[in-house]
Amino acid sequence: RLATRLPVVLLGENTAGADLDTVAIDNLAAAREITTHLVDQGRRRIAFVGHRVDGPPEPGGVRVRGFTEALAAAGLAPAALIEAVVYDEAGGAAGVARLLADAPDVDGIVCANDLLAAGVLHGLRAGGRSVPVDVAVTGWDDVPVAAYLQPGLTTVAPDVTALAGAAVERVVARIEGADEPWEHVVIPHRIVVRGSTGSESPPPPGT
Repeated sequence: RLATRLPVVLLGENTAGADLDTVAIDNLAAAREITTHLVDQGRRRIAFVGHRVDGPPEPGGVRVRGFTEALAAAGLAPAALIEAVVYDEAGGAAGVARLLADAPDVDGIVCANDLLAAGVLHGLRAGGRSVPVDVAVTGWDDVPVAAYLQPGLTTVAPDVTALAGAAVERVVARIEGADEPWEHVVIPHRIVVRGSTGSESPPPPGT
């Protein structure tokens, strides 16, 4: 309804089926990559925390699909898909408590965002599990606190500068009267490897 009155660009969330300009990372590819990273670290009982059965297909459903596809490619099945009531630290702590009860042999966890992952790290410590020795953990978004958690959090990092630039470019074009078909702009992402999966990646060039 808003788009009937104003130029609208959607950023990353809940974009499936919208006839609007959208800017987002490739969530399917990113989910495959972060899951494959855990597999390459030797993890075999990998769970996803932050699943929502009745949630929108973008981005959550796509991330779960990439997760399961990467496991299937390695001949593995998900150890568990854990729903989150809230997508914050409390939700992560509650989710990992359920996970440890349902799948006590879990050795890897992909979290739907970094705040959930922070709660998961807390819950694993409370449950007597060492990260990454017993369980490797990954997040999503590379929020500033991710680098300062103990251990530092391996996570999917979108190119925020590119995201902001593409969004402004699209909305300015619409303000100026562009009437071309809507566009889905895919921005770059990378996997930032930190201590929560056992090793640190070098910083990107120029940092």
